[in-house]
Formats: sequence, C-alpha cells, structure tokens
Amino acid sequence: MSRPAQPVGQPDCPSAALPGSLRAARSGSLLPFTLALTKACARMSCILRISGESLNVDALLSHRDMTPDRTWKKGEARSLKGKIHSDSGANFIASEADLDEFTRQLTEATTYIKTHAPTIAKMVATPGVQYAVLDFGVSLQEGNVAQFCYFPPQFIQLAASAGIGLEVSQYACSDDCNES
Repeated sequence: MSRPAQPVGQPDCPSAALPGSLRAARSGSLLPFTLALTKACARMSCILRISGESLNVDALLSHRDMTPDRTWKKGEARSLKGKIHSDSGANFIASEADLDEFTRQLTEATTYIKTHAPTIAKMVATPGVQYAVLDFGVSLQEGNVAQFCYFPPQFIQLAASAGIGLEVSQYACSDDCNES
C-alpha cells in the first residue's frame, strides 16, 4: 500500500519542521518549486544543533569548553518575519567546509566529535534537551535527480556514543554558486 503524497511545504517527517532546515516534501514525483539561488549558498557548514522546548541554554553552556556559533531562547523573535522560537538551543560549527565538500565535512566532524565527545555527551544529558543532531549541509545541484551521502559505521558509532543523531540538509544551488 502506497502512502499518500504530502502537499508541498507540509513536513512528512518530524525533523522537517525544525529550525535551520530547508526541506522538500517527498511526493514520488518532481517537486514544482522555484528558489532564488545566490552565491551565499556556496558557503555553509556542518552544524551540531542541541535544543529543547524546556531547555535552559545557560545551563547547557555552563562550564563547557565549547563556544556556540548561535544561541536562541524560546519566545524570542526568529529571523523569519513574524515568527518566534518554539524551543531554546545552541548551534556549534563542526565543519566550515562548503556545501559541495561532504567528504571534508565528514572528516572535520569526526575530529570535532573526537575532540569534544565528553563535553557533547554532558550537554546532551542536560535536562530539557530533546534534540541533538549533527546536520550536514550539502548542495543539490541543478539537474541532479539523486544524491548520496555515506556515513561509515565507525562515524555512526562515534556520533551515537556522544548521544547525537545525524541529518543531511540539502540546499538547492545553481552551478554558478560553487564557481566563485
């Protein structure tokens, strides 16, 4: 039995509505959408995101040797006009590799987790944490119909032992984005 197609813009998995993610609904057919593509899409990174609806960000960060790239608190205004944060959390940069450098992101994220594993495990155990994920941003180039990102078993074990999940966020980019 096939599952019904989700309307465009409607999440079909729990993580699809989380902040900082760009998703497309899976409908089994090509998705009719248009995005304004800019050169800004060429520079992204692999992010460790830790968040929760009742998370105290100050408690999460207290006595930790990791500096967040960004923090937010429930109820604060988001960068999206008229939206507020429904949870609190922090982002940490695990890799600053470009969107088209997945292998480099994986290598740098491996080093990042190995370096900070005890601290990450403590942060994930902080009361109120509901979501801890290493989000790999990758480019989905124009004309591609499929793309694959392989995680070796050793990396999956390393992430799991630190208590974090893995996610791949695909961002639509034109060939012009990665030429500069």
